[in-house]
Amino acid sequence: EEAQRQAQTAAYTAERISRFLQDMLSSVSPEKARGRDVTILRELLETAARRVEKDLILEPEIAAALHTTIGDTYRSLGLYDEAEPSLRAALSLRRELYGDEHKDVAESMNNLAILLKAKGDLQGAEPLYRQALDINRRVLGEDHPYVAIAMNNLAGLLKGKGDYEAAEALYRETLAATRRLYGDEHRNVARTLHNLAGVLKLMHDYAGAEELCRESLDMNRRLLGDEHPRVADHLVSLALILKDRGEYAAGEALCREGLGIQRKVLRPDHPHVARSLNALSMLLREQGKLEEAETACREALSIRRKRFGDEHAAVATSLNSLGRIVEKQGDLAAAEAIHREALELRRRLLGSAHRDTLTSMNNLASLLLERGDLSEAEPMFQECADAAPGAFPRGNWRAAAFQADYGYCLMKLERFDEAESQLLEGYGKLEDALGDQAVETREVRAYLFDLYNLMGMPGKAERYVEPQ
Repeated sequence: EEAQRQAQTAAYTAERISRFLQDMLSSVSPEKARGRDVTILRELLETAARRVEKDLILEPEIAAALHTTIGDTYRSLGLYDEAEPSLRAALSLRRELYGDEHKDVAESMNNLAILLKAKGDLQGAEPLYRQALDINRRVLGEDHPYVAIAMNNLAGLLKGKGDYEAAEALYRETLAATRRLYGDEHRNVARTLHNLAGVLKLMHDYAGAEELCRESLDMNRRLLGDEHPRVADHLVSLALILKDRGEYAAGEALCREGLGIQRKVLRPDHPHVARSLNALSMLLREQGKLEEAETACREALSIRRKRFGDEHAAVATSLNSLGRIVEKQGDLAAAEAIHREALELRRRLLGSAHRDTLTSMNNLASLLLERGDLSEAEPMFQECADAAPGAFPRGNWRAAAFQADYGYCLMKLERFDEAESQLLEGYGKLEDALGDQAVETREVRAYLFDLYNLMGMPGKAERYVEPQ
C-alpha cells in the first residue's frame, strides 16, 4: 500500500512537472531552442523561477524538482551565478521535507557541489560532496550506483584541488565498486578507467595513464561503436597523454581522429569540439606548427565565447593556450596582452589564490622576464611562490615549480643567495615528487648549474651537471 502511494505521488509529480515545463517552453520557438539562443533561454528560466515561487509555494516536492531543473539548466549554459539560488532553494526545500537522511537531499547536495566546483569554489564544494557520499552510503548501502557516482564526483574534486594521491585512491575504490555493480564490461567502468588515467597523467605516471586510457577507449569502442562522442573524447584524452610523453605526431593523429568524429556527430560549436581543438593546438605548438596551432586555438576560443560568453573559465583556458602559442611565434607584445587578459579573467572568476590564476600569473611573469622587465616579473613570481602552498596540497610538484621559477628570476636579478635558497628547495621537492629525470627537475638542475657558475663556485656547479 505504501509502495502504491509512493508510485502515485511520483506519477502525479512527474505529470505536474511536465505540464509546467510545457507551459514555460511554449513561448519559445523550436528554432530558437535548437539554436541555443542564450538570451531567450535566460528569459525563460527567469520566468520559470518566478512561477515556481508564485504558483507552487504549497507543493514543495514539485518546487524542489523544478528548482533543480532550472539550476542545472543555468549551469549548463555557464550562468553560474544565476544557477546558485535555484540549486540552494532545491536543497533547502528537500531538507525541510525529508531531513538530511534522504537520497534526494544527497542529490541536491551533489548538484550544488557540481556548480560550486565549476565556479572554482572547491572549498565550498568538498563538504557537500562528502555529505552526499555519506548520506548515500547510509541510506542506500555501499554497493549502490548513487554511491559509486558520489565517490567519482568527490574524486574529481580532489583531482581539481591537486590532491592527486587521494583522488587516485578514491578513483580506484570507485572502479572496484563499479565493477561489482556492472561487471568488467560497462560504460561506467570505462568512464572510471578514463578518470583514473587522468589522475595518473597528472602524477606523471604516463605509462599507467596510457594503459588505462587505451583500455577505456577499447571498451567504449566495443560498447558504443567507433563514432560515438565518448569514443572521440577518449581519443583526445589519449592524445594528450602522448603529448606529455613527447609523442607529438602520434598524439596529433589521435586528436584529429577524435575531432573528426565530433565534427560528424556533434554541433560544430559544441564545447567538446572546442576542447579537442584546444588540445590539437597544444600538440601542433609542440611540433613547431605554430600557424596551424594558432588557427585551431582561435577556433576553440571563438566556440567557447559563443557558447559561454566572455566571462567563463573555458575562455580563460583558451586564452592561456593562445598566449603561449603567440609567445612561441615571437610576438611578445601580443602574447603579453593575451596573458594579461587570461589573468584578469581568472582573477574575476576564480579569485587571486586559485591555482589556475597563479598559473596565468606565472606565465605572464615568465614572458615579462623574457622581455627583460624584471621589476614587474619579480613580484609576480614571488606572489606565485608564496601562494602556491595554499593552492596545492603538500608535496604537489607544481608548487615546487613556482618556487623554482621565482629562484630563476632572483638569479637574473643577481640576488644569488636568495636564488640559491629558492632553487635548492624547489629542486629537492621536484626530485621527491617527480624523480630526477622529469623535465621539470632537469630544468631546475640546469638553473643551479648556471647559478653556481655565476657565483664563482664551479665545484658546486659540477654537482648539477646533466648526467649523460
